[in-house]
Amino acid sequence: MKFLKLDDVEIEFEQQGPGVSCKWCVYVRVRKGKHEKTLLGVMTDNMPFTKFTYYDKDKVVKSNLVKQSLCQ
Repeated sequence: MKFLKLDDVEIEFEQQGPGVSCKWCVYVRVRKGKHEKTLLGVMTDNMPFTKFTYYDKDKVVKSNLVKQSLCQ
């Protein structure tokens, strides 16, 4: 796995209308300095799901506080 140090990250979940070849598209866009790029695009018929976690020294736990801070 490769980790990137970036300035901004945007994740977009896009539901597709009738007649499109998939039900969902997910886009990951990133920005570093003046450069902006769509890093990943995914098409799927399954509804995407999200997981919000918190890293505390030696363990990773599910966190509603992280979810609340991102979904304001």
